[in-house]
Amino acid sequence: MKRKVKRICKTIALTLLTSVATTFPLVQASDDDLTSNDHKNYIFGTFFTSNDDITMQCYLSESENGDDLKYFSTIEDIKGRDISCQYYNGYFYICLVEPKTSENTFRLYRSKDLKEWEISKPYKVVERDVKYRFIWAPDLFINDDGLAYVYFAKQKGLIPKPYEAQFNLYVYKIENIAESDKFFKLVKDEKAEKNDENEKVNEAEKAKKTEEVEKPIIDGKEAVTVFEKSINDRTNYIDAQVRKVNGKYYMVIKNEARITNNDNKSPILFRADSPDGKFTEVKEWPLRGIRGYEGFSILTRDGRVYIYADNFSQKYDNAGKSGHTVWIANENDIENGPYKAYYVEAENRPLRHGSLINLDDEAIKILGVKEFFDEKQKSENVNANEDNQSKSTNTNPKEVKLTKEDFELERNNKNKKVITISNFAPAQDVKYIIPSKMKVDIKNIVNPYGVEKITFVFNDKSELVVDGQKHKPVEKNECTLDIGPNGEIRDTN
Repeated sequence: MKRKVKRICKTIALTLLTSVATTFPLVQASDDDLTSNDHKNYIFGTFFTSNDDITMQCYLSESENGDDLKYFSTIEDIKGRDISCQYYNGYFYICLVEPKTSENTFRLYRSKDLKEWEISKPYKVVERDVKYRFIWAPDLFINDDGLAYVYFAKQKGLIPKPYEAQFNLYVYKIENIAESDKFFKLVKDEKAEKNDENEKVNEAEKAKKTEEVEKPIIDGKEAVTVFEKSINDRTNYIDAQVRKVNGKYYMVIKNEARITNNDNKSPILFRADSPDGKFTEVKEWPLRGIRGYEGFSILTRDGRVYIYADNFSQKYDNAGKSGHTVWIANENDIENGPYKAYYVEAENRPLRHGSLINLDDEAIKILGVKEFFDEKQKSENVNANEDNQSKSTNTNPKEVKLTKEDFELERNNKNKKVITISNFAPAQDVKYIIPSKMKVDIKNIVNPYGVEKITFVFNDKSELVVDGQKHKPVEKNECTLDIGPNGEIRDTN
C-alpha cells in the first residue's frame, strides 16, 4: 500500500513539474546573453567647431533617435572643414580637404582606435582653370566590395554681386582602399597642410598653366561627373553624401544656387543603381522644403533611415545656431516619407557639418563606448539637480517672420505685397508671422518635420492663402491648421 501511494505521489509531482516547465520554460543563458548587456546600436559622429577651429571633434549617441550627442574626444592631428567619416573592416576612414595651403587636394586618414593614425598620399585635383581651383566638401563612401568613392564639388567660377561660388560635382574611384600601401604612419604633430612636397607641387601649379582637360585629373585619371553633362553644366550642387539604402545608392546634396539670400538654399535627394552611375532626382522628396541647413549625413539602423544636418542659418526652425536636426523615416519610405524630425541635443556646441556612422561590436569594444556611457550616467546622476547647459532644444515657440527674402523662391513674382511660397515646410515649436499689409500665398505644404499643427499670426491687413483656399484668424489674431503626415490640411482652428 505504501509503495502504491509513493508511486501516485511521484506521478503527481512529475505531472506538476512538467506543467510548470511548459507554462514557465526554463531558459539557459547563452554567452551572448551574459555579455551583450542590452546591446545598442551606437552612433559615432565627426564635426568641426568653426572656421577658426577646424580640429576634428568626435561625438557618440546611444539614444534610439540619435538625437542626444555626447562629446567623446578631439583629434588634434586632424584638421579640416566638412570632415567625412566611414568605418570599414576595422578602420575609421576620414576624408577632408587639406586646409589653407592646398585647397585643391584631399587626403585620407585611417585609424583603428582614433589614437594612432595613418595618412594617405595627397590626391591633387588638376584642372585647366587655375584661378578657381578649389574643391569643396569631399565625401568618402566605401561600398560593400571595398571600392571607395570620393564625391567633391569643384569650383568653376564666381558671381561677385552678390557673392556666389559656382560648382560642378565629380566622383573619383579609389581601388581597394584597405590596401596598406595606400597609407603611411602619421607622425604626431605633423600637419598635412605643411607637407613640403605638396606645397612645392602647388607652387609649381601656380607658376604655369595646366594642360586643358575636359574633367579634373587625379593621379592621371579623370574624375567622373555624377550627372548627365546637360545637368552638370547648369547645376550648382555641393556637400554631397552618398550612402546605400535598400540596394540603391542615395545622394543628399545642397543646391548652392542663390535664389534670394544665402540661407534659403535647400537639399535635394538623388538615386542611382551604382555609386558612380548617373544620379537622378527624387522630385517628391519631403525634405526638399527644408531651408537653412547644410552638411547632410545619412545612416541606417533597425530598419530606419536617419538624415542629419547642420542648422547654419538659424532662421527657419527652433534647433538653434549650428545645432543639428535629425529626420527619421522607415528605410522603405526614404523617398516619400513620412518623416519625423528631432532637434539634436549636444554638448559643447556649435557643431558644424557632421558625418555620422554606426559602430560595430569591435569598434564599440576598442573605443570603450559602453564604459564611456557608464561614466556619463554616473556624472549625470551626480549633477541631476543642476541646470544642464548642454541642452540645445528651446522650450518656447519661436516666432519666424514670413518675408520675401527668406521664403519666396519665385524669381518672377514682381508683386511686392505678395509672398509666394512653394514647398512650405513648417517646423515644430514655431509660429509663423505674416507681415502687415502682406499676402502670403502658399502653393504646397510638405511635412518633413512631422508636425500636426501650423500656427500663423496675422497683423494689420495681412492675408493667408494655402493651396488656393483663404484662411482667416480665429482667436488672438491666430489661425491654426491641422495637417497630415504628407502636408494635407485636415482642419482649421
